[in-house]
Amino acid sequence: MVTLTTRTRRERGVTLVACRLRNDAPEPRVARVASQMEPPGTAPPRHAGEDATLRVTVPGNAVVGTGFATPAEPSEPSARLIETERPTEEPGDAAVVAGLSDPRPPSTEDGSLALEARFADSEARIERLAAVAAATTVPAATRALDDEGGLAAVEALNEQVAKDRERLLAVADRALTLAGRAEAAEPPMDALERLS
Repeated sequence: MVTLTTRTRRERGVTLVACRLRNDAPEPRVARVASQMEPPGTAPPRHAGEDATLRVTVPGNAVVGTGFATPAEPSEPSARLIETERPTEEPGDAAVVAGLSDPRPPSTEDGSLALEARFADSEARIERLAAVAAATTVPAATRALDDEGGLAAVEALNEQVAKDRERLLAVADRALTLAGRAEAAEPPMDALERLS
């Protein structure tokens, strides 16, 4: 059985909804989580499903974290678990290769490559810290600490993730502000066409 708990925080005009999915069964499950906020918000690409839902694979006897950001004011419930199902079969090698992005190097003219690299670094650190946080037993916590190199290393990682969070919030705030300005800046094209 998969259960969902959420935690909501409002910072810099953005509501962050942290979702924690716990699977007490030995078999993995795919969980669908729907935002109850309006607008529903932006989810991580790897968890973004159809109809503004999160689609997350939760291994057996494990805890997985995900979440989303939205300009909406906090409300309860912020998200709900729609359904769970068995994972589909793993794709074959050909399907994996076919699903890869264009192999040509991306353009760096707009700095997108550097930005993606920074996001990837932040995501890797966040996932490592989430793995430590997900350890719910003494043996699991011991393994998680060992994997990171001890308590001091986890403390350093926690500090780095806190800095990541501040940078990501600043980016999210700017992106949402620009998106609002872009929507408001849309000119009355029909009227302009009549003048031309």
